Amino acid sequence: EPDREKESALFKDLCLSADKQDLPGFREALLIWAGSFWQRPVQKLSQVSHLANDEQVSLLLEALDKSLYSTAADDKVDLNRLCQRLKTLRKTRPEKSPKGTPLAPLYGSHS
Repeated sequence: EPDREKESALFKDLCLSADKQDLPGFREALLIWAGSFWQRPVQKLSQVSHLANDEQVSLLLEALDKSLYSTAADDKVDLNRLCQRLKTLRKTRPEKSPKGTPLAPLYGSHS
């Protein structure tokens, strides 16, 4: 069972990093939070993107990835917007899949 309090605290940290526009800190916090939220080890932003399965989140994560490795000023990512999207995502928390089952197909899973 996910530790809701821990997950909430981690999400708060994440949003604090967003407020500070601390990109490396945000990335770090995001991976830790995602691991807690989805109950699996998350090491890369691409994994977060896959788990979130949300176009907005994916685009923002790509922007974050670019910003981290680019010095161009126009490559700034809107971390607060990313936090807002993730907040929405948290409300529609995925049903926890039993351990060891692969992720459900992204589209057309009719139960």
